[in-house]
Order: sequence, then C-alpha cells, then structure tokens
Amino acid sequence: MSKTDALVGRLVDAGFGNDFVIRCLPDWLDSESEASESVWLQVQLDLAQRLSIDPYSLLDPRSPLKLSGVGTPRFKHLTLTDREQAAVCAFAHGLTRMLVSSMPDVDQALPTSPATLRSALLANKGSHGIGLGEVLQIAYAFNIPVAHLTVYPARIQGMAAMASSTIIRSRARHAVFTARRVSHSAQLTFYIAHELGHIALGHVNGNDAIVEDLDTSAEGDQNQSSTDDEELAADRYALELLTGSPEFHVTHALSAGSPAELARVAIEAGPILGVDPALLALCFARSTNKWGLAMASLRKIGDPNRPAGRIVNQALRSQIEVGELSHEEVSYLDAVASV
Repeated sequence: MSKTDALVGRLVDAGFGNDFVIRCLPDWLDSESEASESVWLQVQLDLAQRLSIDPYSLLDPRSPLKLSGVGTPRFKHLTLTDREQAAVCAFAHGLTRMLVSSMPDVDQALPTSPATLRSALLANKGSHGIGLGEVLQIAYAFNIPVAHLTVYPARIQGMAAMASSTIIRSRARHAVFTARRVSHSAQLTFYIAHELGHIALGHVNGNDAIVEDLDTSAEGDQNQSSTDDEELAADRYALELLTGSPEFHVTHALSAGSPAELARVAIEAGPILGVDPALLALCFARSTNKWGLAMASLRKIGDPNRPAGRIVNQALRSQIEVGELSHEEVSYLDAVASV
C-alpha cells in the first residue's frame, strides 16, 4: 500500500468521505513526491491545516487522528455519525480559517437589526427587493465569506447551509457555506440570509458551527423548526431582511390559481412591496403549503442568477485576496467550491 493510500484510509476512518479526501490531495502528488520526506511532510501538514487535524496525530501513522478546535457543533435535521459530524465541522473550520485569512480583518459586527441593513440596501437600489447579489453584498460588507460547496466532506448532500465560526487573533470570524442545488436563486438567498441571522444573533461563536437542512421547496417537513428558538430567530431575521417583516405572510387567494397567475401577481406586487418576486412566491408557499404551485411559478418568474452556486463562488473569488493563498490552497478551493 502506498503512503497516499494509507493516508486516505486513515482520513476515511476519521469520518471524511473517500471522494472528498482524494479531491483534497494536490494534483501533482505521485510516487516520486511520496519518496521525498520533505514533500510528504508538507503534504501532511497542509492537510492537517485544511481539515483541522492535530498535526502530531496525522504525522504518526500508528496514532488515531485527532480533530482540533471543532467546538460544539449543532446539527439541525441531519443524521450523521459522531465521526462524520466531527469531520464536517473540522472541514468547515479549516475552510473558514483559510478564507477569512485572505480577507481584510475589520472588527465590524453584523447588526442584530436586519431593518438597518434592508433600509440601506433599498435606499441604494430602489424598491425592487433584495436578492442574491444583495445578501452577498451584506456578507462581504462585514467580511463574512460565502461559499457554495461542490464537494462534501461526508454525507451532507442533504445540507442546505452552514454557519461556521473560528477564532483568529482572539476574535471570532465567520463564514457561510451552502450546499444544496436549488431550483431558483431565491432559495439560496434565503439560506444565506438565515445563516447571517445566526451570526448576527450570536448563535455561532468561538469554534462553533450550525449545520442544517432548511426547507424552501416542496420536500421536507415545513414545521421542522417550530420548536427551535434559534431557528425561529434566524428565520425572523431573514424574513425581516428580505421582506421588511419578521412574520411576513402571503395569503393571496389562489386556491384555483395557476403558476402563471401566481407569477403575474408576484411580479406586479414585488416592486410595490420591495420584495423579490421569486421570494414572494416562496413566502406564499410557506404561508399556504402550496409548494407545487409556487415552485412551478418560479419557472414563470425567471431567474437572472443562474446557476446560483456558481455566482456565489465567483463573488467569493472577487472578494478574497487570492494572492494571499498558496497554489495548493487555490487548488483546494477550486475543488471544494468550484466556479
């Protein structure tokens, strides 16, 4: 067995997915690289940093891997083994550290009042609502990187989004990660706004993380967060930011309506209310449970931000200082959050 095969096996045993581990390895790694003690040492140290692994445990092939600084993660509506949970959080903290280290270190906290942010954005862009570009603008105004994951450290394909925190120079820095492939960018807009709510309200500090499944589609239990105070608060934050009301409801009588009719009403009402029409359709579904009708209407409304995940990752690269990252770190970012 080669050194690389043995290393992959140890990481898989620690909870990381096999395909994910292979994508994390440098593309130039070969038998000649393995034979060089200095090169092989650097490969291991780089992996330890990216995946929040105690380097001493990684360098000793007889030692079980120890994940460092993973805090107290909370998993909402996702079923993972303890090892997989630790691996997911170790990955998130490693990626958070890498991204925030390549951004300005500005000590400016995200406001706890989303109304302040909404007023500022609408004053600048008129009354057309807050969409994906605007929530990304908010995140980067407060030095919070946002990445859409295209490779997963474990079985988290069902994850919608994650808010991660890590300590750098005695201060908590945050990042938001999304993972689910969405039908419309308005869904991703809500995910990001929801995670920003967790950050603004102090739900993630130190080396914490919140990893969750969120529903903005017909699949899943729409009442899943009704007894979770943190989730209710983050939902209210997102709704107030995106609509102006923390308890926004759309109950227009469309019992016999069609997707085209809902799309028409949303397009007409959106500018009046200062709410993105696609989000209006999703809020209608949230209020009435008519998800099939709403999801079909999104196709009629259209989406200027397709594919949404790629736009998120393109924005990420425009905001970080890529020159602050090594070649291996850039390759790693291209693997886990490709454009």
